[in-house]
Amino acid sequence: MPTAADHLALARTARDGAVLLRLARTPYPFVWQALAANPHTPTAALVELAGARDSPPQRQRPKVDAAEVAALGRLPGASARLRRGLSRRLGARPPAYRLPGGEHARTEGNTAEG
Repeated sequence: MPTAADHLALARTARDGAVLLRLARTPYPFVWQALAANPHTPTAALVELAGARDSPPQRQRPKVDAAEVAALGRLPGASARLRRGLSRRLGARPPAYRLPGGEHARTEGNTAEG
């Protein structure tokens, strides 16, 4: 079975369009770069490479509970800047995500800055 290094060497030196097209379907981005640099790579392979991605699409970040985030501003040593940023960000959330009673704003007074 060929290794990634074998694919790379072939992508750099091959002249056969069918071989180069088959190499365009390998999962190795460094092979794709070598194919793009090879003047013998057929247009069909280059079109395939244009849509290739070296990693799966990023998933959305997990949802974080607003109460957990607001609690960061109440930790000892939380700066006034952090508390203001949390208040601003949590206040800008859609109403369904806001904490009841404006809890996110009650973080002042836990440091010398606040």
